[in-house]
Amino acid sequence: MQTAIANYPALETIKTSQWKTSSMDIFDRRTDKRISLSLKMYVRRTINNITYFRSVETTDVSWNGARIICDVPLEQGAELVFSGLNGKFSAVAQVRHVVACKEGGWAIGLEFVRKTGKWVVIK
Repeated sequence: MQTAIANYPALETIKTSQWKTSSMDIFDRRTDKRISLSLKMYVRRTINNITYFRSVETTDVSWNGARIICDVPLEQGAELVFSGLNGKFSAVAQVRHVVACKEGGWAIGLEFVRKTGKWVVIK
């Protein structure tokens, strides 16, 4: 079985066997399979001005969420607008986990509440 990556020509089809499915870290509680993928995306708090975006980078993605690296911590439960892919995707997301990274920054687990457009993972 293979899963296609939509609207991201630099990526090729990834076999399900390449997805991370078991590990002991806090982010691996997600039931959706995920792939390691670095994408430049943007987040903003829903309470921010709509023109304010903070650049973040994904470390892995799944159908219903992503793990990002951000230079500032966000509180668990915070609602964000997560967007990118040249304006082809956006989602309202909720912060599920926040962990300080050894090399600096914060690893933040997001769960998508509502998605608009085409995400990189197709079920």
